[in-house]
Amino acid sequence: MKNARAFVLALVLLAGASAATAQTGSNRAELVRVRYMVNDVPAAVAFYKEKLGFRVDFQSGTYFAALSRGGVQLLLSPTKGPGGAS
Repeated sequence: MKNARAFVLALVLLAGASAATAQTGSNRAELVRVRYMVNDVPAAVAFYKEKLGFRVDFQSGTYFAALSRGGVQLLLSPTKGPGGAS
């Protein structure tokens, strides 16, 4: 169920980024950043990379990752610990 929600979130973000670029009429792609709190950063990175085609821009162990696809950048942080929402 969590994977299904993550998939739907990613699709909505990608569609929103495409629509925002189309509405501005600009050739420059707008970047939409979303910080997403996850229980397991490496597992989330694997999911977004392998299943949804995101590219890993940066990863700091289990504490933070930045992934991108199209005009969307996901900033993944753990719910607890360094870099998280503690």
